[in-house]
Amino acid sequence: MIWGGITADGRRHLLIDRSTVIDRYRDEILWPLVLPYLRQMNVRQPIYQYDNARPLRAGIVNQFVQENGIQRMNSPAMSPDLSYIENVWDVLGRRVSLRITPHSTLVYLRRFLEEE
Repeated sequence: MIWGGITADGRRHLLIDRSTVIDRYRDEILWPLVLPYLRQMNVRQPIYQYDNARPLRAGIVNQFVQENGIQRMNSPAMSPDLSYIENVWDVLGRRVSLRITPHSTLVYLRRFLEEE
């Protein structure tokens, strides 16, 4: 799993892991990163935009979102027109693919992703 985010303050840290996406998204993205960020914003009802990918619509994620009063703006899955992060993923993928060799390992892939 690779997760990245864009906020009004700029880019967020890139998170990379091989664990299950749904639990990690809730436990390591929504809870410690998204929720505090939304709560500290100076707006009455902040809106969290996500790309409508299947893991982001899972029952445990929807339950967390509802329990914490997070308002979401739905977007078509992987739509570069409506989700800025899709353009970022495209650029990142192109840059990393130029660095990968037949001898690259997951360790190198992680380093390439973080450096780019």
